[in-house]
Amino acid sequence: MSRHKFCWFFGIFLIGFWMITLKTETAAAATSQVYDDASLFDQAQLTALNNTIENDEKKIDGKIFVVTTNDAQGKTAQDYADTFNLKLGYGKNDNKHSILFLIDMDNRELQLSTTGDMRYYFSDKRIDSILDDITTYAKSGDYYSAADTFIGDVKKIYSEGLPKDAYLRDEATGKITRIRQLKPFEIAIALVMASLVSALFLVLVVGRYQLKLGTYKYPFREKGSLKLSEREDTLTNSFVTTRRIPRPQNTGGGGGGSSTHSSSGGGSFGGGGRGF
Repeated sequence: MSRHKFCWFFGIFLIGFWMITLKTETAAAATSQVYDDASLFDQAQLTALNNTIENDEKKIDGKIFVVTTNDAQGKTAQDYADTFNLKLGYGKNDNKHSILFLIDMDNRELQLSTTGDMRYYFSDKRIDSILDDITTYAKSGDYYSAADTFIGDVKKIYSEGLPKDAYLRDEATGKITRIRQLKPFEIAIALVMASLVSALFLVLVVGRYQLKLGTYKYPFREKGSLKLSEREDTLTNSFVTTRRIPRPQNTGGGGGGSSTHSSSGGGSFGGGGRGF
């Protein structure tokens, strides 16, 4: 083989190898839920965190993200986390749900950012509980345990369901938005009432036509008529917005309340943060 042909084949080999490598890296980046810009995790830890998130997301209706940075670009930890959520496509659509954990090495803060229904699930009280669990690890430099504990807490808290009296409180306006939850006894009452109404309807029909079950056949072909129409109802949300109230002095919140805010790029977010 001539030197010219060897160089030609070698060049094709290098191009093919580069394209395969690029495709693999792109696919890995597309499926990754951990954005470790501060290089706090080694490869084994990144793989473990991504696998845990992938498994846990099968049990919740939402996405889980872990982000680290050495440069907050002049933003606060809260604004950086919310902006990152926006870049991922969450925050401006209430039907897209996410919770993001930021380890901000620039501001030395831990920040949680929630969107969609995650704002209801992760009330101020629950956010504080997560921060209590992960701050100790961050202070000691064990960032992997902080991230792993965060993921475990998300799964556990979500499995507990919505907090009692779940609502959102806009920090800027004080507006309250509640989500309607049917209690078990309300469901039972509804079923009983539906059964009674059905039984009453049957009794009225039988009485009106003096039917004898098993012997009478209504001449539906001669006396019946049929009119078809098409209708489609789509339930998107079951939120009820009530009056505005003054912002309380205790911003930590309690019960089922979640404080919400808008980021510099727009959208609605919940969450909270803490220094380490």
